[in-house]
Amino acid sequence: MNRPEILAPAGNKDAFLAALGAGADAIYAGLGSFNARRGASNFTLKSLKQCTKRAHLLGSRVYVTVNIVILPHEMSEALNLVADVWNAGIDAVIVQDIGLIRQITQLMPEVRVHASTQINAHDSNTIRALADLGVARVTLARELSLTEIATLVAVGHEAGVEIEVFAHGALCMSYSGQCLFSSLVGRRSANRGLCAQPCRLPYELIDKKGEVIPTPGAHLLSPQDLCSIEVLDELIATGVDSLKIEGRMKSPGYVATVVANYRRALENAGVRDENTECDDTVPPLNAVYNRGFSEAYLIGERTNEMMSYQRGAGKERPAELLDFAQRCIDRAQALDISDIEVHKRISFEDSPMRKRKVKFGQQNIDVVAVTATVGAARAALNADANEAQISALELLDEEPIQGLVPILPRVCHDHELEELLGVAYRFGSAVCATLGQLHICREREIPAQAHWSLNVTNPYTTAVLEQLGATRIWLSPELSENQITAIARRVEVPLGIGICGMTEIMVTEHCVLQAAGDCAQNCASCTRRTNPIALRDRKDYSFPVRTDRSGRTHIYNAVPLDLTGALSEISASGISAVRLDLETALTDFVPQEVARIRHALVDVYAGRAIPEPRENTTRGHFFRGVV
Repeated sequence: MNRPEILAPAGNKDAFLAALGAGADAIYAGLGSFNARRGASNFTLKSLKQCTKRAHLLGSRVYVTVNIVILPHEMSEALNLVADVWNAGIDAVIVQDIGLIRQITQLMPEVRVHASTQINAHDSNTIRALADLGVARVTLARELSLTEIATLVAVGHEAGVEIEVFAHGALCMSYSGQCLFSSLVGRRSANRGLCAQPCRLPYELIDKKGEVIPTPGAHLLSPQDLCSIEVLDELIATGVDSLKIEGRMKSPGYVATVVANYRRALENAGVRDENTECDDTVPPLNAVYNRGFSEAYLIGERTNEMMSYQRGAGKERPAELLDFAQRCIDRAQALDISDIEVHKRISFEDSPMRKRKVKFGQQNIDVVAVTATVGAARAALNADANEAQISALELLDEEPIQGLVPILPRVCHDHELEELLGVAYRFGSAVCATLGQLHICREREIPAQAHWSLNVTNPYTTAVLEQLGATRIWLSPELSENQITAIARRVEVPLGIGICGMTEIMVTEHCVLQAAGDCAQNCASCTRRTNPIALRDRKDYSFPVRTDRSGRTHIYNAVPLDLTGALSEISASGISAVRLDLETALTDFVPQEVARIRHALVDVYAGRAIPEPRENTTRGHFFRGVV
């Protein structure tokens, strides 16, 4: 059988050595900046170099995470970091930002790049698009079944890229890279490595009257931990190249125990590594920190069985794990690395970015309304919106309407795509929410915009999307005014931002409404999803919840965005379209909001005072940015 790599996490030197001594084939770690676990102790360049020498002496590889979105002023610093860690001897960098991937593969082609799970790769076309960008490996989204993984492995290998999957550890409730919960609630962005984990807090499920719906527990957004030990044979059979263990914030005891258990399980599966001894005194997996274990999406599990409603987390058995971790550390340290030399040498110049001529202070900003129903979209267009957008799932049986553009869902697995592409082809355009969708729309000559969920935070990423055929690019909601302007000054393709309405902060494969009771798993005809439901937190904020006909949950911010007071700055920044996120709004409210924004823009063009924003709203990150 194919022997996949065991890839272990290391948030500090002790965890690194524990992983090494327990038999990890590869270890991933981060430095202080540009990594998605900025709260971990992490490594200095010196300590990374020393640990890498020790790993190589034992035949293990080291990958460094540079897996956050890059802001406009940070690209040169990020590229210098990549050059530094490569010269320290590491074997690959793990990257989220699409623009950074392109810069590395063009300016430092000898560096091996792995695409982070935060890119949200869950379909064949995204694998192909990433292969075209020059990545060597793709880490898949965690919401895929064994059958889907096998398909994507075949696609990846055909395209010349390896495929990595998460095999053990904590599960994010949201699709990775698609969560703004921590960012918009507390300014701590998951896409910048500072997630505050609001999903692990208690919530109440409430109806439109504010009455509490009984649920099995209060941790409504907290899944059990992933554990693939029981299906390891099937996972190996998919042909995956790497089994990734989550846990850069976890203890050395956790890392050593999980690695050793998976090493032993691989040996029992008949893929023995003759160079590694398996310790007979390995603590069991249930000794480590966990919220209960589940194979979850690997076996197609989307029900309450995968959830940890009644508890936030388990406890470790400190003495047992500490003893085992120390033995692993001692084993890894029993090596003399003083004479090991590192010979990799590359250098980096500032990253080139052509400055382009852009007209600022323009008076032709398009107003685009995003709605939940066709009726609301018609109302927006009748109120003088330049364009209305709606999920392609709602347009399967609809005839094209002038000015109406389908949004391809940001979660769209292979078996779902073809029908939705048919909608895009019939309507003559689309908004694409994944790299793969842009890739296939370009192939089929369907004009396509790039959705804001692609996390565009710098002009290098806009350049990639422009080459993929994007006719308009919607920027990330995490940008400030200055950052938006910095991007717009270097981009010719039209740019847009959201300026009002409820911002979607999370999309989940598991349906939150299942906490309300027995579910027939018939999402398209579910009556529960037709009624307004929200999650109420401990501070009495209510987050609207909507479930689509695919059974996926969309959670929206509790406080609506309103940037009408900043329309002068927005106009001056070079933005050519503003988006009204009205998916949770009643149909009657939609034309009122379109008219309000249209009138405010007229006032901006005429140099008149702009009306005050609505009460109890937020200006998001426009004036503050993310940390």
